[in-house]
Amino acid sequence: MLALSTSPSAPTVRRGRSVRVQDRPWSPGAQRRATRVLDRRGTMKASTRAAQALLEAIGEREFAVGSELPSEARLAERLEVSRLTVREAVSGLVGRGVLDVQQGRRNRIAAVEQWSVLDPEVVAVRARLSEDSGELVSELMEARRVLEVGIAELAASRITDEQIAALESTLTTLRTELDGDVDRTAEADVRFHEIIIEAAGNPFLTGAFAPLQKMLLEVRRRTSSTREVREAAIAWHERLIAALQDRDPAATAQAMSGHMDQTVRATPGIQLEAPFEGPDRDDETTRSEEDA
Repeated sequence: MLALSTSPSAPTVRRGRSVRVQDRPWSPGAQRRATRVLDRRGTMKASTRAAQALLEAIGEREFAVGSELPSEARLAERLEVSRLTVREAVSGLVGRGVLDVQQGRRNRIAAVEQWSVLDPEVVAVRARLSEDSGELVSELMEARRVLEVGIAELAASRITDEQIAALESTLTTLRTELDGDVDRTAEADVRFHEIIIEAAGNPFLTGAFAPLQKMLLEVRRRTSSTREVREAAIAWHERLIAALQDRDPAATAQAMSGHMDQTVRATPGIQLEAPFEGPDRDDETTRSEEDA
């Protein structure tokens, strides 16, 4: 089992507007949750585990927004990984907007407005800090409507019989799982919309929509928990298929607009700050050689 170092801490040092956290031990909550992440030795890369442990510490306010992280050596000691692993974890968090890198200074936790809104893990931590992710969900739905109504209109005149058959297949899954598995329902729902996007045949629209998919899947998992929402989604999917079969752009756009209205009605109260678990994104049966 990987444990987190909790040796006695040195005092916090304040320098101007920044706060440098040196060796402060993690709170019991942060340590427990970060240890759970680090213990996924068999299913996740070491650098991914380390990055998620750091996100946990930020979510628990162990490292405040705007403060500097401890040194690379101190982080490696705490996480019981190599400095190379810490460097990779930090690089990943920089790419997700969580950390700022400034020449000649330690990495600093960026303002939450800079954090990626397309990464469910990052959004979950951001929501825990803000205590309200409802506005983010509302803005996600707004962006989705702008894209999907126009995409559906294009798809109506371009969709193939094979793609319509694929839509019907996902609809069958939704009906079969009406009272079944939430994950399969959410995945089938997202796949239904992916097929319509593919049918539109525009790589720019496909590229614009792709970054939203992970967040939409997470929201769909939460809204799919009620039978009423599932039934409404099935009804709108049936209308969309009928309009697409008729190759009617106006009817398809109207059906998609109605479906988006139904989706928005299902999302009030949806929050994304659930306890951080993190998906097992990388298979690894043993710790990497760098951490041996």
